Amino acid sequence: MKMSVSPERAKVLLGYIDHKTFQAGVVTHWRTTPDAQATAASFLWLFCWAKTGMNSEQARRAAVKAFDEIFERGFVEVDSRIPHDWAREKRYVLDLPDGELTRRLQP
Repeated sequence: MKMSVSPERAKVLLGYIDHKTFQAGVVTHWRTTPDAQATAASFLWLFCWAKTGMNSEQARRAAVKAFDEIFERGFVEVDSRIPHDWAREKRYVLDLPDGELTRRLQP
């Protein structure tokens, strides 16, 4: 997924989210492509954190802020087009085609 910032800046922004499980997840689930974009699974993983914060309102708000700074499409727009259940199902699918996610983001 197209990012508005460099992969290095995205990592910095993710580092501001003060939640132990989130930070462990960055190591495991945050991936970028050779052309400096986020994988579809990484996009959905961060979207899920922005949606629920894993029961931490502070983490949820921080994830929304990071999402909005990292991606060209803001959280509110994505939330209006991507069902949370679908995102939860696909967030760990490493070979999820970007096209499948892009189609779901169409107005």
